[in-house]
Parts: sequence; structure tokens; C-alpha cells
Amino acid sequence: GGELTRPGSLPLDVETERQRVIPVIQALAEELPDTPISVDTYKAPIAREALEAGAKIVNDVWALRADPELRAVVAKARCPIILMHNRSNPASVEVRAQLGGAYIGAEYQDLLEDVKRELMQSVALARQVAEAVSEGRADEGVLFCWTGTGVALAANKVPGVRAALCHDAETARGARLWNNANVLCLSLRATSEAVAQEILLAWSETSYVPNPDDDGCLSQIDALEDAYRPRQKTTRPDEGPL
Repeated sequence: GGELTRPGSLPLDVETERQRVIPVIQALAEELPDTPISVDTYKAPIAREALEAGAKIVNDVWALRADPELRAVVAKARCPIILMHNRSNPASVEVRAQLGGAYIGAEYQDLLEDVKRELMQSVALARQVAEAVSEGRADEGVLFCWTGTGVALAANKVPGVRAALCHDAETARGARLWNNANVLCLSLRATSEAVAQEILLAWSETSYVPNPDDDGCLSQIDALEDAYRPRQKTTRPDEGPL
């Protein structure tokens, strides 16, 4: 990332951030072609160029709220995106305008309840990510919330999504290898930065390998999903809903 996002830091213009970030990503991608590179930005133009330069993951500290165009960039690239909880008061007038009145500074009246309430908005974001995966606009998704449970529950309500809540790299690897999971969910409370990096690396480096045993389990999951899928109501011209 090229812009500090800690409380009190000053925003960067796009051109300055571009000069700081893009050459570094290009050099890393050339030197370490097999290493997943994450770009820390909330600006759509920087994310777009970073992905073109070799980045594989986008980390947005404003959880897609600061720049509405970033959603389309990530969806088009079909790359994982990390959505962070953030309640700092941004110095950028443009970012404050996008956030509205939801972010009023770093003060909390009740830390856990305030975080919980604000992260309820993650349900809507989880739905958007899950639908992008389900509809084929993204291959995989990555979601964070305080415990990870809320976004996992929300994502798994979307047909075709297999969201896995993972607390370590081995669980993430197994979720991909045996369960063909396509949405990774992580806990902000329980996952350190170092462990999150290990989990993301294991997830991105592991692919599902079709085999009779796991294929059979996945078929049963699909059948279970179909069995409980709401039946579409139909209406005859001369009658009410059936």
C-alpha cells in the first residue's frame, strides 16, 4: 500500500499513490511470480492498475464504502477482496462524503456492541460477494467480520456458495482441497495479521482436485441445497397463487 490509513493520516492523490505502488508490484510480480500479492487501497484506479501489474488480492480498509467503483473493478478481475472494519475519521472530504454519517470518529460508546452493529452491514456485503461467486462474476471471495460467523452464515444462504470459516492455514487448505470452498471467511477478533497471511496463502495456493469420494460429498450437499430451495410460486390466469 502507498497511503497510510491510520487515524490522523493524510490522504494521497491517485497519481502519488500510483507512483508509490505500481512499480513495486510490477517488480515483485516479476521477481516472485508464484507469490500472491495484495494491494492495500480503497481507490478503484489504483486497484485496477495493481491487478494489471500482478496483484492478486485487494485489501480495502473502508470495505467498499469509500469508492463505489471498486466493486466493479474487483468483480471484473474475479479476485479476492478483504473488507476491513474501520471507524476512524478520514481526512479526505471525498471519503467522508461517501461514508455519510456512519463513521463519526474513533470513539466507541460500547466497543463490542458498536462493532457488532456496524458489522451487520457486512451481511449485505457478504451477499454481494457471494452472488458474484454464485453467478460466475468472481471465482472466489474473502470476507471478514468480528467473529467471521455472520458473513459465513450470510454467504452460505446464496445457492452455489460454499463458504468456510477458517482460523488457520491447514483448515483453509482442507476447505479448498476437500470441500471445494469458494468463499473464505475470517474472524477479525481471532485472527492476527500473520495468521491471516498464512491462511490467505494456503487458500490461494490450493485447488480442488476432483475425486469420487469428495465429489460424492459435494453432490449430497448440492442435493440438500436443492431440497430446501424455495419453490417458485406460479399463478394461473383464473386463479390465485399456487
